[in-house]
Amino acid sequence: MDHIYEQAKFNDILRRWFEYRHDKHDADQWEPPVKFSDNDPVNDADFFTKEERSKLYNASLEYKTPPAYDNQTPEEQDRWKAHIAQMLKKPKEQVRSSDFKELRKSWKFPSLIGCTLDGALQPLKIERSEMSWLRLEKRVEE
Repeated sequence: MDHIYEQAKFNDILRRWFEYRHDKHDADQWEPPVKFSDNDPVNDADFFTKEERSKLYNASLEYKTPPAYDNQTPEEQDRWKAHIAQMLKKPKEQVRSSDFKELRKSWKFPSLIGCTLDGALQPLKIERSEMSWLRLEKRVEE
């Protein structure tokens, strides 16, 4: 919220500066490309465009996803093993090609991003959500 407030404040200062220059020195007028309102910024959604949604979802498919084990040089495998060891909280020496395979099958991040985009959820609303809102007893099983 502080970031948005600072942007609005800076925008207002610029606008006033250009008004002053126009009034006193006959300089060009300037209209800011973004207008800020006094409304609570939490309610002003900053939705993604279709193109941005697609890019975000595609990026989530690759996030924390190692390349296929057999398609890497030994040096690349070594670097990825160190990374995977940290992710799985186990010694690097215990990381196997099967760990690479398992991580490549994970839908954790694409699921989170997909649900967030489909539900038009804003990060601040997600941050403020509470576990008490979850009603597991009403789930539908197939």
